[in-house]
Amino acid sequence: MYGVYLHKDELMFGNKRFDVDDSDNIIINGVRYAGTPGLYELIFKRISDALLYTKDDMNKYKSMLLETNTSITRTTDY
Repeated sequence: MYGVYLHKDELMFGNKRFDVDDSDNIIINGVRYAGTPGLYELIFKRISDALLYTKDDMNKYKSMLLETNTSITRTTDY
């Protein structure tokens, strides 16, 4: 499954639980990622607007995909 989805009353990202804290930081497998608008754009949009995310957002997103065993299907200029 690609992206965030509901499984047994929990949000999942790949094979890991997806959670958000009170400051909108994303928590996956105990790792906390700063929840930037660009990172949310990459996670939740099927086709992301490249003007809304940074190279740092893309690197964090790639790390999240690798951590959760989610296949990387996006292409980038980075």
